[in-house]
Amino acid sequence: MKMKKVLVFVAVFVLGIFSTPLSAQSGFNWPPDEALAQSARDKYMLHTDSRKMGDYNTAHSTLVWLLNNTPELSESLYISGHRVFEEMADVEENEARKYELQDSALLLYDLRTNYFGDEFNILNRKLLPEYKYYANRTNKLQDLLNDYTRLFEIASPADINDFHMLTYMDAIRRNQKTNGGSLTDPEIMAIHEKVMGVWEEKMKTAKNKPQLEEMKGQIDGILTDMVTIDCNFIDTQLGDKLRANPTDLEMAKKIFSYSITASCTDSDLFTEAAKVYYVSEPQLAVAKVLASRAIKEENYDEGLKYLNDAIEMSEDNAEQGELTMRIAEIASFRNEKVKARDLYLKAAQIDPSLKEAYSKIGDLILGSYDQCKQEKSRIDDRAIFIAAYEMYVRGGNGQRAAQMKQQFPTAEMIFTEGRAVGEEVRVGCWIGMTVKIQKAD
Repeated sequence: MKMKKVLVFVAVFVLGIFSTPLSAQSGFNWPPDEALAQSARDKYMLHTDSRKMGDYNTAHSTLVWLLNNTPELSESLYISGHRVFEEMADVEENEARKYELQDSALLLYDLRTNYFGDEFNILNRKLLPEYKYYANRTNKLQDLLNDYTRLFEIASPADINDFHMLTYMDAIRRNQKTNGGSLTDPEIMAIHEKVMGVWEEKMKTAKNKPQLEEMKGQIDGILTDMVTIDCNFIDTQLGDKLRANPTDLEMAKKIFSYSITASCTDSDLFTEAAKVYYVSEPQLAVAKVLASRAIKEENYDEGLKYLNDAIEMSEDNAEQGELTMRIAEIASFRNEKVKARDLYLKAAQIDPSLKEAYSKIGDLILGSYDQCKQEKSRIDDRAIFIAAYEMYVRGGNGQRAAQMKQQFPTAEMIFTEGRAVGEEVRVGCWIGMTVKIQKAD
């Protein structure tokens, strides 16, 4: 049977399928007519064997026979059909025929849903080839968008394929720019908010957060390519609404999201929106934003509150270590050196890759030379540089370690005071370290 004729049979067969929906079957539902059942068994075996052997013409013709004569046979028939049509479409060089094969491949997903239900899972799978096939076919973009809209209506955020968040927005952009799409700016922004809602839910339990963060930047870039969102728009169109109703959570979310997209995070409106958002729905990302804002304004108590909240919400050692480093920096700014040192050590314990923590302790020790020197013994005083040196070495900071080495006691100093290289020296003050005398090179 020629390809064009076969495709016509599939298209005609669809009308009959959708007029008589059936419930999902388990296993194989062979026809009650024994002659038909035997023919179906033979065709199915021939179909399976020919597909495995790469004989797509036979696999295709037997598939169409089975769909016409035993459409409710088994879900595996449709799964096999996806592979046949998709593999044939990939290698077909004639554009018109390629399009027919692509359309047939996608049609089988709809037929499969009609017979066996499970709409979400099948639609989630269908959209992967559908975007590939229809993204550059302007007459099919609306069909593609309809399926994305349906998926985001019926699926839970955790179950939606990550890729669909990005391609949904891209399909809208393509339809708007190349196909005369009629969505208004508010409608586009509403879809973006729905997609971001899915993204936020995924981020709560995601193991691939860096990839999702990168994807968010791409999604936001697509939005700003379609809708002009700037600081003035946010302040005039959204700000007044939040000021009139300071507890409006949805408006706060919009301002928070759009402010990040438009790089308007220095505004008081952004901080106000973030706080409203955080009070109602505490989230790690929002806590980190509010902490940064408070620290920038030297409101350290508030910054510490949000940083500690963020640590409690985070389940990632690297993130917890970095947040602990920031708390240590606040202690350092406040000249709370013992506390800062202990926090830097804690950060390095949480995340051993944070070698910088030891260099920070080295900075604290070096910065305390005038405070901690006693001017009774040059050896004892210069032991402070040895303590700093040891921290820089642990931090992998070779340059600073070399600078400290130049400040070590000279051989003359050691001899004059009757001391010896390798002798232990207690560095007092807040430092509280015991080091061994080393001499300068």
